[in-house]
Amino acid sequence: MDIVHIIPNLKNGGAENILVNVAVEIDNKGINQCIFTIDDFKNDFNFPKVKGIIDVQQLEKDSKNFVQLLQKNNKSIVVCWMYKTIYFYEKLSYKYKLQNKYYWNIRHSDFGPFQLRQKFYLALMGLYSNFSKSNLIYCSEKSKIIHENYFFKKKNSRVIPNRLAKAIPDNFQKPSEKNYLLFIGRMHAQKNPKFLKKIYELIDSRFLGFQLIILGRGWAKDYFNSDSNNLVIYNQKENVFDYLKYASCLLFTSKFGEGYPNVIAEAMSVGTPIIGFDSGDYKIMTKNYQLAKTVSGDDEFLKELEIILKTKPKISKIDYKKISKELNFDLTVNDYVKLI
Repeated sequence: MDIVHIIPNLKNGGAENILVNVAVEIDNKGINQCIFTIDDFKNDFNFPKVKGIIDVQQLEKDSKNFVQLLQKNNKSIVVCWMYKTIYFYEKLSYKYKLQNKYYWNIRHSDFGPFQLRQKFYLALMGLYSNFSKSNLIYCSEKSKIIHENYFFKKKNSRVIPNRLAKAIPDNFQKPSEKNYLLFIGRMHAQKNPKFLKKIYELIDSRFLGFQLIILGRGWAKDYFNSDSNNLVIYNQKENVFDYLKYASCLLFTSKFGEGYPNVIAEAMSVGTPIIGFDSGDYKIMTKNYQLAKTVSGDDEFLKELEIILKTKPKISKIDYKKISKELNFDLTVNDYVKLI
């Protein structure tokens, strides 16, 4: 076994999507891998993508299979995706004296101003990293900067951005909805739902003639106090590129907590206008993308949104080709292969 990945689950999330796509591409290069999940994975969104290709196992409470595999293959490299598995592996490594080379694959950037407990534990984790034998992978430049501010070691660390992990379809089918603002993401405080609600409340006045479409888990019309056709919510859509292709604007409302927001890469790949706050690597990712605006406050966000909806900007072919080259997922796969 060459690589052993550990991840909490295989649900539809940024880290989970990247893992399965990286793993499949690495498998095509003849590198042997297996994936261990902490939670049950059989009904998870991403499991069918690796089923029959890569061995997936759930870590049992005693973790015997996992430990025995690594003891038998002490040259296997372990990649711990997300904080939960980092803690899990460090504990097992200490208990069973595992000798495998391993990576902390950090998928987060920063926390909100009032998440003091999380920041405290992040600082402890950072201090511990200086005594750990781990190597560090960050999903974004912002993530590396933030974590090093919390005392994470600088030695043996590097950034591997996600880039565009999903294949762009050859053809697009226009959704039945027209003139819509698009938001993609789960219902979570990190996504700034109060501001998204404010945008929706302005649809009948400031953004007249448009509707809001949300693709993501956990949202309900009750939150917006709406029974209007101006609000459409889908828990999940397979054809996300169709909605991005024909969106009047993608709303990136997060102000903290983002690392490398995959949805931004997806939007750029099909020429969608975007407006967002400087969260995670958003500003870095969009610096050469002429259809993106970075704003610093709510009022500026709303003002720029009005301009985008009135001008309906389009991307030039030259810029489109440049963006496509920068987002090539083969670069991410090659980064992992070279590193590991």
